[in-house]
Amino acid sequence: PEMAGVFLFYKISLIILCKNNKIKNKKRKLISMFYSILLLFTERQFMKMHLLYIWNDGDDMVEHNTGYQLNSKYIVKYDNTSPDKIEIQENPLYISEFWGDNILDIMAVVGENGSGKTQLMNYIIKILSYIENPPSNIEDDFFIILSDTSDCYICYATHKYAELLKASANKNFEIIDLSNKNTFKKLTNYNIGYFTNALSLRDYQFIKDGNVYDASAGALIRQNFQFKKDMKYISGGSELRNYFLSEDEKILNFRFSEGYKKCVEAGGPDLNYVDITVISYKQNESALIELFPKESSLKEPSLKESLLKMTNAIQKEYAATCSFVVNVILNIMLNIIRSLCVEQTSGESKEKERSVVLRVLYEIRQNLNTKKDIFDVGHYFLKMLKEKINFNNDYPVQIEDAVKFIEWIKTKHNSEQMKNTAWNSLYCKLDEANKNFINAFFILYKATSFPFLYLEFSFNISSGEFYFLNLYTNLYGDGHQHLLKINDNYSQKNILLIFDEADMLLHPRWQQQYVKNLTNFITSIADKRVSIHILIATHSPILLSDFPRENVLYLRNKKVINKSNKTFGCNIHKMFLDSFFLDENGMIGEFAYNKINFLANKISDPNVEPDKNDLKIIEYIGDNIIKKQLLRILKRPKPFIENIFDTSENNDIEKAITLLKKKQAQTATIIEELENLKKYDKNNTD
Repeated sequence: PEMAGVFLFYKISLIILCKNNKIKNKKRKLISMFYSILLLFTERQFMKMHLLYIWNDGDDMVEHNTGYQLNSKYIVKYDNTSPDKIEIQENPLYISEFWGDNILDIMAVVGENGSGKTQLMNYIIKILSYIENPPSNIEDDFFIILSDTSDCYICYATHKYAELLKASANKNFEIIDLSNKNTFKKLTNYNIGYFTNALSLRDYQFIKDGNVYDASAGALIRQNFQFKKDMKYISGGSELRNYFLSEDEKILNFRFSEGYKKCVEAGGPDLNYVDITVISYKQNESALIELFPKESSLKEPSLKESLLKMTNAIQKEYAATCSFVVNVILNIMLNIIRSLCVEQTSGESKEKERSVVLRVLYEIRQNLNTKKDIFDVGHYFLKMLKEKINFNNDYPVQIEDAVKFIEWIKTKHNSEQMKNTAWNSLYCKLDEANKNFINAFFILYKATSFPFLYLEFSFNISSGEFYFLNLYTNLYGDGHQHLLKINDNYSQKNILLIFDEADMLLHPRWQQQYVKNLTNFITSIADKRVSIHILIATHSPILLSDFPRENVLYLRNKKVINKSNKTFGCNIHKMFLDSFFLDENGMIGEFAYNKINFLANKISDPNVEPDKNDLKIIEYIGDNIIKKQLLRILKRPKPFIENIFDTSENNDIEKAITLLKKKQAQTATIIEELENLKKYDKNNTD
C-alpha cells in the first residue's frame, strides 16, 4: 500500500504540473525531469531483483569463456562464437513462490571436490561488489544479468561486452557500461550473506568486498580475534578457542529467543543444559597489569603491587567460599578497575582515577576481616569508588551494573539453579523454569564483561549440532539485522544467501530436512519486503533430491556440465550415479571396487588357485548380485569361466562388475516402484 501510494502521488503530481499553463515550457521540462528521476529512484528502491546469469571472460577464479545460469525462472543462452547475440527465455516450468513467500529461487551447485563450487561463490560475490562500486581498473571482462519484477533485464558489463551486446539492447534490456562513470547506475538494496562451516584460508585472510555479511568460519574467527585483540583481551591466546567461546555465547543468547523456537520447530536440536565456567581472575589480572602505564607519578606501592596484594588477600580469606562466586566477583572488580585506570584514547589521562583506586585497594586490605562475606567485599569496593569518583557514561563498565550483578548473585547463591555449582563451573538446565534465571544472568554478565570476558559457555553437543545451531544463530542474530530486516517503512531489500558446503557435518536425516527447515526458518523471520535468492553448494544427493532439474548447476573441473536427468524427488541410488559423477565405479568405495575387481580377475585365471583369504573377501561383500556371481565363478569348471560374462573377447571382468552395479541400481528403482504400487493397491482395497 505504501509503495502504491508513493507511485500514485508522484505520477499525479507530474501530470498536474505538466498541464499547468502558468508554468513555462522550460520550467515544465525541468520539473518533469526532476519527478521522472525521483520516480525512477523510488522504483529502484522498491524493485525486486533476480540474479540470472554471469559470463566470465578471463578471470582465473573460474573457467574462462563460461556462463553460469544462476536462476531457474529464465534460461539465458549465450555463445562467444556469436558474441553480439544473447537470448533470454522464461522457463515454462518455473513456479512462483515454490520455495516460500519471500524466496524467489534456490539453486543447487553440484560437483566433485575441486570442481570450482567455492571459487564460483566467491566470484559471484566479487562481481556483485563491482556493480555496487566498480573499481577504476577491471582487469578481466565479464557481464552479469539481473531482472526485476516487470521482466526487464539489467546487464552490467565491462566495456568490451557493453559494446558487443549493444545490438541486444531495447526497452526491456538495459546495458550499463561499468567503465562509463557518467551513465553508471549503482545497484542498490542488494545484500549478500555468505555462510560456510568449512575453514578456508581465503575466508580468514581476506575481507570480502561489497555489501556482504560474511558468516563463514574463517571470517568469524578473524573478526572475533581482531575485536578482542583491539580490546586487549585474548582468552587463552588462541584464535580458535575464542571463536568457539564467542559462538557458544551467541548460541546461549539465541536459546530463549523467538528465533530459537522457530529453529526447533524447523527440526533443529533442542539444547537441554549449559555448562558455565568462570575464567580464573589471575588470567585477567595479568592482562590488566600489562595495560597499566610503565611510569607513574604515584608513589610506591605501585598500582600493580596493590592490586596483587588485594586479590591474594581476598583469595586467602575466602578460600573456603565457592570458587565460582569468588572468581566472578573478582573479575567484575577487575573490569571496574580497567574502566577507571586505563586510558581509552591517546589524549586521555586517568592519573586521578588511578590514585583513587590505589587508596581503595589499600583500604580493602586493611578492612577485609571486618567483612562478613565476599559479597560484602564487592559492595564495599564499589561503594568507596562511587563516593570518590563521579562516574559518567564514558566508563565502559558502570558501578550500578556491577552492584546489580553482585547483589543478584548473592540472592541466587543458595537457589535451586545454583545448587549445581562445582568449583569453577555452574551446570544449569535450559528449560522454561530456568528461563528467567538464565536471561537475567546473561544480561547482567554482558553489562560487566568489558573488556575482560570472564565466563565460558558450553553445551556438550556434537559438531553437527554445533554447525546447525551456529548457522541458525547467525541467521537470526547479526544475519537478521544485516540481511533479513528492514528498518524503514518504504524500501525493498534484495538478498542473495550463499550456503557453501551445506551438507557438511550433517547426518543424512538432517540432510533430508535441510532445505525444508532452512526455507521455513528464513520465511518465518524475514521481513515481508525482503526478496531472497539462495545458492547452495552441496555434495549430497539427499539435498539434491529437493531440487528440480532446472535448479541445478553442475560443475566438473570448473566447467559447466549439462545433464538432462531429473532430480526432484529422485531415487538417491539413481542420483548418485547420474548427478554425482560416480558412473565409473558405481556406488561402492574405490578401495572395495579395486579389491573385488582384483579378486574377480584372480579367480578367473585357470592357472591361479584361490586361497582362504579370497573366500573371506567374498564373504565380506554385502552386494548379493556381485557376491553370487563371484561364487559361481569359483564353482564352475575353469574352461567355462570365460563364457560367464557377456563382455569383450578378453573377458573384461571390470566391465562386467560395472554393468552389474548399474543393473543393481535399476533393480533398486524397480523394487521401489513395485513397493509403492503395492501400497497404492492396498490403500485402494482398504
